Amino acid sequence: MTKIKGPTDAELRQAVELGEEFWYQTELSKTIPYNHQSVYTLSKIADEDGMFFVAVDEGKVVGFAFGLVTPFPFNQDYKAATEVAWYITPEYRKDGTGLALAEILELTARLKGATYLSMMLIEEIDPGPVAAMYEHLGYSKSERTYIKVL
Repeated sequence: MTKIKGPTDAELRQAVELGEEFWYQTELSKTIPYNHQSVYTLSKIADEDGMFFVAVDEGKVVGFAFGLVTPFPFNQDYKAATEVAWYITPEYRKDGTGLALAEILELTARLKGATYLSMMLIEEIDPGPVAAMYEHLGYSKSERTYIKVL
């Protein structure tokens, strides 16, 4: 049975390793290589703020979600939560693991006083089911991001 929780340091490191699997499915990975130390440092910051969660099954990290809560740039009387990375291994994508990770990230952002949570959808990684889940949770499509390698 998959358990959703804050990570131990060993689980955080497993999530960083799993993050590489996620990264190399994205468009930006064609330009920017994955850097384990960079990801670990940012993951540790999110974890220390209580915004890093792992899905663990029989001692193995099978998914993770993490974000940051910061002052909203256009009115710092408000807080914004932003998902930084969210990934579930393919064999766990239809069993509720992704939903549970999204829900705990949202709940934690709300408890930290965030006015909203923005979640990303990576076009290269299963966009249909992810979009349907977001809509089921009450999210609305807000903006599009275009990327150009300089």
